[in-house]
Amino acid sequence: LRALRRRTGTVFSTEGLVSTLTILENVTATLTFQGVAAVSGARERARAMLERLEISAHAGLRPEETTREVRYRAAAARALAGEPELMILEDPLSALDDNGGQALVRTCQELCETVIVFDPRKEEALREVADHLIQDAFWGFQEDTEQMRIE
Repeated sequence: LRALRRRTGTVFSTEGLVSTLTILENVTATLTFQGVAAVSGARERARAMLERLEISAHAGLRPEETTREVRYRAAAARALAGEPELMILEDPLSALDDNGGQALVRTCQELCETVIVFDPRKEEALREVADHLIQDAFWGFQEDTEQMRIE
């Protein structure tokens, strides 16, 4: 189970960041606890991922001192820093605009083998970029070539 968790990155719409840690510490702590990297290596990796997701200026802030967009990107940085094969994003457009959501999905695709996006709002912006897209709040799956939709 531990090996599966290391190969899977998840970002929930509630972000799940530790409120008493800074954005950088949230990413670093996860890498350290998972045994992915020693503390010094984890910090370097975390900084690089924050830079890649364009939130390095917020590294020293606590989650409540940032916007919802920064918190979602921080949660994505935390997940991506572990170099997962599978990335699961829940409702990225709840925190990001269309362009930001598409950019995040594209970054995930560059770094992960598979990206699954849960999109309860049926946003067309995500349809254009997601490897697998699960839409709507009703959980009856129907596969559609490259995408999955809930009908």
